[in-house]
Amino acid sequence: MNDLIFREEQRFDQWWMRLSLIAPPFILIAVFWPIIDSQLIRGIPMGHPKLSDGELILLIGGITLGVTILTTIPLFLMKLVTEVRPDGLYVRFIPFHFREKRYGWGDIRSFEPVTYSPLFEYGGWGIRRGRSGWAFNVKGDRGVRLTFNDGKMLLIGSQAADELAAAMLAAKERRV
Repeated sequence: MNDLIFREEQRFDQWWMRLSLIAPPFILIAVFWPIIDSQLIRGIPMGHPKLSDGELILLIGGITLGVTILTTIPLFLMKLVTEVRPDGLYVRFIPFHFREKRYGWGDIRSFEPVTYSPLFEYGGWGIRRGRSGWAFNVKGDRGVRLTFNDGKMLLIGSQAADELAAAMLAAKERRV
């Protein structure tokens, strides 16, 4: 059964997160500053064997570019995909979940749209564990809290929490 009732795709695209992407180059320049200062400003060659100014610039630039790319690309690849289908709720946190996780309607005792505190209840955003169980969230402070038959809880962050809960209710009632 792949009849899609609701789909939401969320990415880490907050302004403060994009701003944080400029930090790695500045941190690395600060780390390499003693070498830059010694060789390029004061003219005292560094390293063994001694590197030319051009080689040093290429080495530091390459390391800085590589670290910046390695810290930036995963952030842009991450996304939370939530789907409501007739047979259950499907969640996939890319790239951490290789396959989508299915939560069947028979396993879910209840669910409700909620406003929550990502920092205080779960310690932030992402795949998190908090006092109330697990959370898959990307941004904001709205989501749908599921309670399973075994009493465990899961929060699915959503920018359309009311619509997600309504779609879940409609799908679950169709099944009954």
